[in-house]
Amino acid sequence: MAGDSSSCTTLCEGDRSAVCGGKVKSSIFAMHMCATTKSELADASEQANIVAGDLDAKIHLASELAEKLQAASTKNRAMFGMAQAMFGKGGGPAEGNLMQEAKVFAGKLSSAAVTAGRVAKKLSGLIKRASEFKDFSKSATITKAERLMEAMAAAVEAGGLSQTTLGDMIRLAKPGKEELRAAAQYYPVMHFVDKKYASAMQTCSGMRVKAPIVGESADGCASSCDAAIHSCIGFNYFGTGNTSLCFLFSGLKSAVYYTGCERQGHMTLLQSKEHSGNLKTEPWDCGSVGRPLQAINEDKKSVIKALDVATGKYELVLEVEKSLTRPAFSKINACGINPVDSIIYCAMDFQRKAFLARIDSSGVGFVAKLPSKGQYSGDFDEKGNFYFNGKKLMKLSEVHLLPAAPVQYSVKKQTWKVVSDIQLGGDMAIVDEDIEGTGVHTYVMSLIDKELKVVRVSPEPAQTWTVKTRTLKGRLPAGGWGAAWKFKNDIYFANDEGRGVYHLDIASINLQEKTASFEKAGDSVAMSSNDGLGCAHARSPFVPVIPPRIEAYHHETPSAEPERETARCMVKLSKFVGTTLKPDPKGKCKQCLKELTHIDQC
Repeated sequence: MAGDSSSCTTLCEGDRSAVCGGKVKSSIFAMHMCATTKSELADASEQANIVAGDLDAKIHLASELAEKLQAASTKNRAMFGMAQAMFGKGGGPAEGNLMQEAKVFAGKLSSAAVTAGRVAKKLSGLIKRASEFKDFSKSATITKAERLMEAMAAAVEAGGLSQTTLGDMIRLAKPGKEELRAAAQYYPVMHFVDKKYASAMQTCSGMRVKAPIVGESADGCASSCDAAIHSCIGFNYFGTGNTSLCFLFSGLKSAVYYTGCERQGHMTLLQSKEHSGNLKTEPWDCGSVGRPLQAINEDKKSVIKALDVATGKYELVLEVEKSLTRPAFSKINACGINPVDSIIYCAMDFQRKAFLARIDSSGVGFVAKLPSKGQYSGDFDEKGNFYFNGKKLMKLSEVHLLPAAPVQYSVKKQTWKVVSDIQLGGDMAIVDEDIEGTGVHTYVMSLIDKELKVVRVSPEPAQTWTVKTRTLKGRLPAGGWGAAWKFKNDIYFANDEGRGVYHLDIASINLQEKTASFEKAGDSVAMSSNDGLGCAHARSPFVPVIPPRIEAYHHETPSAEPERETARCMVKLSKFVGTTLKPDPKGKCKQCLKELTHIDQC
């Protein structure tokens, strides 16, 4: 009976391997109570799978960062080791100490990844064991399942601790919160000693803040210093690209400047003229983990913000100032980062016309005239072809090869073509997948309310499908979907009403039955007049909500590094404007360098 509180694991008299429930409960009631073990085990397995998947992603990233830290520290240690050998203690020891610090941190990061790997392996083993349970009418099965769930709970708890530890170390090694033009507020340390040598290669040492940072741009390094607002006054930046190193300082003790290097010119980090009639735009530093960026038009401003996946809130990355064009443009939309050149492109509307423009924080380069204003969604395929949509889906081929003009009206007419008459949603994402079972093709994906629009754009002719969507808890929320992101082959859409970010399960797309599944991946904020953009080759920053597909690992070819590394010691202008850092023999200047070394060699 229902009021009986006795155990439901009493064995049947005729068959001691079967469960007959409590001594008072009916067999039907006992079966109902004990059957919950199966569903509870399934829930525990799902939770363990989510933690294991997130750990695997963090382990891969941590191992990659540790390798880059080791490589960068070894390369720079060798470089400045030669300087010390040639010029004595005046050149190289401080830099060598910084490189040793990077090497030690790499070891700690690698060790944390190994520890997390053991937890992930244990979780995977427990998940596998859970999948082997079959007959839950057996008392032995129920008992083993309960013990397994206890082991899973302990492993998930340990996994949570590993997630936190490894996540904190990853954020130290690569904060990934770059704001374009952040480095513009930092000046070379020699600017406050002798402006004549401001452009010379410089290194410095002093009181350190936080851990060594790897793979960030100078803007990313400066942004990290800005984040430590009460302690950081400057940084030493070594190298370029994926193996760059950044060290933050709360105060400086010594500096070395090298006057034998080839002149690098003014240290412009963002935009310069490549040759007459063509502007060179600085590419976005994508890194290995992507950021969900959104171009937003609000309060008469056009800005690019980044979604913080942990909080669902947005932080300003860049304002595209209206003063960059004459006359001032009205808004930007249909933005994307071209995977070929890593440059941000946006459709830019003026009073009567619209143009496709390359954008960085200090300028705009116009590359094509668009058919009309109001192009509200756009994205790039792997070949650099730009697909955009107003009332029809159109294509502008190999945009990265087009010259950029400083004035929109001097843009030569470019040829676009209509791909399909279909009208898409607020944004789109483009992916190369085998969705039809006929080989890998190129598809455009877009959400309109609760329907997924799928367009095969290559090979031609285009073919379109309208697909019904579902989620684990029912259906997608209503509203527009103004931002879409693709990280590798993971596609996400953000709801304009602030009802969350949803991950498209590409493996679930069935074009014959016209169905597809989504799962909620995070929170978002309600907004209008927005468009998503991100780095297609970067890994997703969202916590996994869909089991990973078994597929070949996409090996990233490291970018070519310059033959000779560079080094810059930069300090915040606001901290030292109107002052000097020149060593004071009398010792009255508290902020001045205690030691300054000049080496006439590169």
